[in-house]
Parts: sequence; structure tokens; C-alpha cells
Amino acid sequence: MTIFCHKHKVMKDLSSMPYRDYDLENFAHVLPVMHKYCGCFYLPLGNNFFQVIASNQMGWEHLSVSNDHRCPTFNEVVTIKEMFFNSGEIAFQIHPKKKNYVNFHNTCLHLWRPTNVNVPIPDITAVLNKYEFFSSKRVCKEGHINGTRYVAIYDPNWANWDDVCQIKQQYFGDTEVIQYHVSKATDLNNKSIMLLWEYQNNFSLPPKEFVL
Repeated sequence: MTIFCHKHKVMKDLSSMPYRDYDLENFAHVLPVMHKYCGCFYLPLGNNFFQVIASNQMGWEHLSVSNDHRCPTFNEVVTIKEMFFNSGEIAFQIHPKKKNYVNFHNTCLHLWRPTNVNVPIPDITAVLNKYEFFSSKRVCKEGHINGTRYVAIYDPNWANWDDVCQIKQQYFGDTEVIQYHVSKATDLNNKSIMLLWEYQNNFSLPPKEFVL
């Protein structure tokens, strides 16, 4: 069964979202009329604070998530994604080709969701059901499903972003790779597996000028 990241759905109504950073919004010219689907936020999560910028423009919903001292963890990105997107909405992170790589902020990660095209999603559940790891160390397994190449990363502590980037480079080289975020239950599955998928050119990626 093919799952789609559906067009025409929109991010949660952010009008009543707490923790708005009005100073940053003034700097970024975010007007009150835009508050439904855009905004800047300073979110407490655990013992940390994260700056989140939400936008909706030119066919893309976009979240940038950053911390002053380190990259957000996988768990933190998944949690924040669930705060801003409606249940069942699929977003993704992109590992681009080197020539398209943008890194203005070393501790900032990005989530994307297209609003004007249906994006087919690989059969994530089938891949998760395929593996069962009982190791205290990280294990990577490469495979294909329905013509799409993937790498399953098992890590009982969830690999951090730098490690995932190194694994991506090791297995995919300069090929573009997508990391889908489906739901908190799927992303933070009890098998401790995250999945990297080779980009299939079946939808357009956001322009790098969007990454701020």
C-alpha cells in the first residue's frame, strides 16, 4: 500500500500556540495576520529551550529547529514536529547533495512538507517489521523495497545528526537522501530504528534559498 504526504493539508493553526518570540517576529517582519501558519517560538522542552521558526510559502511548510549549544536530538525533533503538524501529517528532513548544502547555523535542523503535491512515502512499516536487533552497539543494514534503496540505523540511544550524516555519506555518497517523520509512535519505534531513503526524484525538493 502506498502512503502519501498529501497536498492541501496545512500545518496546525498556530494562532494560539504559546511561547511566541515577538522580538524575533518583529525582526523577521512576521505580521499578526500571518500568525495562523507562521511564527517564531522559543519552546521549553525538558531542561532545554529551542528556537522554532514556522513558515508556509511557495508550496512548502517549513520548520527550523535550533538550540544555542547543540543540534536537537532525534527525539526532540520528533516531539517538536508533533507540536506543529496535525496528527498523520508526514514531514521530512533532507540530506542534500554537497553542492546544495546550506549550513548557516551549526545547531539548526529543518523539517519540510510540500503543500501543492502528493509525495509517495516508502513502506516504512514493512522495513521496520523486517528487523529485530539485540545489540548494545549501533548496527546499519542496507536494503531495497519496491525499488527504493534504504539504510536502517539501529541505535539504542538514537544516532545524533552528525552520526547520521556520516552514515549517509558512507552508504549513499553524494546522493540526496530523505528522512521521513510519520508519527511519534513510528519515528520513536520500540525497535530503535531510524531509516534513510534514497531520493527518487518523484517530487521537487525545496530550493536551498529557503534554508535560513
